[in-house]
Amino acid sequence: SKTLTVLCDLCGKARILYGSETESEALSGQWDCSMLSRIGSCEKPDDEVTAIVGEFYASAFARNGLVKRIDLTRAVPFDLRNIARQASTSTSTSTVTSSSS
Repeated sequence: SKTLTVLCDLCGKARILYGSETESEALSGQWDCSMLSRIGSCEKPDDEVTAIVGEFYASAFARNGLVKRIDLTRAVPFDLRNIARQASTSTSTSTVTSSSS
């Protein structure tokens, strides 16, 4: 299936378009995340980041200012590990807390 990566003119996030999404006439002009019905807004993590680290970590990185693929390349590996560790710890703590209730 054909894919195409576009950048949102509002947030700068990469969005990977699939199949018939790549044939839209809207791609020739200004484009933003809201034009893609499965995304709907700029709120979701960058598709390239999600493809690299998965949705869970992409969301955790975004909360810490690492929004785009270029942000990952500029990040200090130690910071990435700490963010990932904190995200995993907060999830396991939430699970333990909710299961003990």
